[in-house]
Amino acid sequence: MKSGFFTALLLVLLVASTSHAGLYGSLVEGIKEGERLVSVGYLFDKSDWEFEENGSGKFATFERSQAYVQLSYGVSSKFEVYVRGGASDFEVSDGSTAFDNSSFKPFGGVGFNKIVFQGKRYNAALFGQANIYSAQKDSASGTTVKFETPWDASFGGAMVVQADGGYVYGGPLLFVSRSKLDIQVAGNPALSGSTTVEEQGIVGGVFGIAWEPTKDLGVTLEGQYRSSLSGGLSFAWKF
Repeated sequence: MKSGFFTALLLVLLVASTSHAGLYGSLVEGIKEGERLVSVGYLFDKSDWEFEENGSGKFATFERSQAYVQLSYGVSSKFEVYVRGGASDFEVSDGSTAFDNSSFKPFGGVGFNKIVFQGKRYNAALFGQANIYSAQKDSASGTTVKFETPWDASFGGAMVVQADGGYVYGGPLLFVSRSKLDIQVAGNPALSGSTTVEEQGIVGGVFGIAWEPTKDLGVTLEGQYRSSLSGGLSFAWKF
């Protein structure tokens, strides 16, 4: 994975019309009742995970690339729900062994956001999202690892401030990410077995800036910080 490039890039989000949509939907302005927003994009997700192996605590760095399509719908004024789907890979390292499966597998998710306050220069929004991923496995140095039923869920809020030519926003993020991990060591069944891995910590933040270079194009740079920094790239159209 080109993690250095995408960590530096964070999240760049190109939006048709004058709407903005980040990883958690239209936090900046929201969409009106009956409106639809389609976005396609990329997310680089990096996190620190912890698990138990043979009674000892272990730590690993987990990276995932996602390509996705997201369809949002305005249920009522300033309240948006969406479904998302796409494909993802994984890379994980515990400091001594690295596993890297570049085969993209399907994933899907749902989410919502609600503009709870809207003023002339200040907005506030609440959001939530949940995703479930396909099982992934890889082998290295005689060891095979398989992540079964990985999932994540998040909830948070954002304060949006209108600045000259754009918006700045940010807020707290609660995040849970877990998976069953099956480990098979060739020729050593005593070291084989299953455990649960989860991301370290549950509190982080979401932040970004958004602007409109033209009346039909909005651009948003957005990032997340949980146990590590994440971000991505998306294009969206409102109709």
